[in-house]
Amino acid sequence: MIANLIDNFIEIFNRHPDEERVIVPLFKTLERTFEKDEVLNKKDILVEKLIKIYELIIKEIAKTKSIGKLVAGVCTLVGLLRFGSKEVSKRVLNHCANIMLHKYISGIISLTILGSQW
Repeated sequence: MIANLIDNFIEIFNRHPDEERVIVPLFKTLERTFEKDEVLNKKDILVEKLIKIYELIIKEIAKTKSIGKLVAGVCTLVGLLRFGSKEVSKRVLNHCANIMLHKYISGIISLTILGSQW
């Protein structure tokens, strides 16, 4: 049943690529789904599907100009870490590090830190 749910999420990604009004709520739904024990307990049978979800998230947030979409995507990526799969975790952490090192994001973080000091 959980595998079918993840398959449905993958199908939504495939039917609505680059449609922010569909993808951002999907990111938020995935993030909440990844918090559930019922899903976390099935991590062994979901690894391949989680990798597919990871790839679809990366495809959606690549070169996006929408900060809302980027933040929702990163939160969903971080949610994938809960599964404890080394293969998934390595990919997620590498991509999150790349995002944080991006010139645009680094500027936002610097402004936020600078602003909080004043």
